[in-house]
Amino acid sequence: MEKVIYNAIDSTGLLSKSQKTIIKYILSFGYEKGVTAQSIQNYTKNSKQAINSNLKLLIKRNFLYRKKDRVFIYYCNQEKIQEIQEEYNRSL
Repeated sequence: MEKVIYNAIDSTGLLSKSQKTIIKYILSFGYEKGVTAQSIQNYTKNSKQAINSNLKLLIKRNFLYRKKDRVFIYYCNQEKIQEIQEEYNRSL
């Protein structure tokens, strides 16, 4: 099932390569477990500014949301990811 979601994310034209990488990384932990911006930065090896810029854009476009638990924790919006997957399934 995860492979289908990753393929759907890879095939969408709605996201940049960096944004796709961020979303797939967060999804690798599941929908209930979020990650910090620092964790994303360590994984992608991108600058703090690039990560923060992409996270803000993904939140604005409703792909991610965040909660504060001492630091901000980022989660994928399950509904938005399912929309991408449904669009991908229709295109097959």
